[in-house]
Amino acid sequence: MKRFILLIMLLMPLGGIAQEISFDSIMSEYSSKEGCTTMRIGKGIFNSMEIKIDADSMSIISVEDSTLIPQFKAQIATLVAPMEVLMSVNYGIDSVDVYQRSSDGQVKELLIVTNKDNVSAAIYIIGTNLEVNQINSIINIF
Repeated sequence: MKRFILLIMLLMPLGGIAQEISFDSIMSEYSSKEGCTTMRIGKGIFNSMEIKIDADSMSIISVEDSTLIPQFKAQIATLVAPMEVLMSVNYGIDSVDVYQRSSDGQVKELLIVTNKDNVSAAIYIIGTNLEVNQINSIINIF
């Protein structure tokens, strides 16, 4: 019995490792790192910026530190694995990928991932029924 309890105690820290990764956890990790920029935008600011998208929030992470980019890309790859690819554009070593997660026929999440000139960035948009044709108004701002 003591061995069983000891085994359980030794395996408990592994449970934390197996937790699902989220955009918020990635954002929290990079928000305090040098060479990274994070931004959260609430629903109210979309109208004032003339962004035509029906979203609840938008979060942005930009990683400029070349030593952090491989880890960031790996985390984003894990995050997008269950998502559907909407569009993928490659031009030389630069790229833009757009992913979505939908439920009941409505798009609930959009994730735009860009890699350009030693900068990797991700834009995560949450809403109740996002329209893919509205992505253009976001891309034009950034």
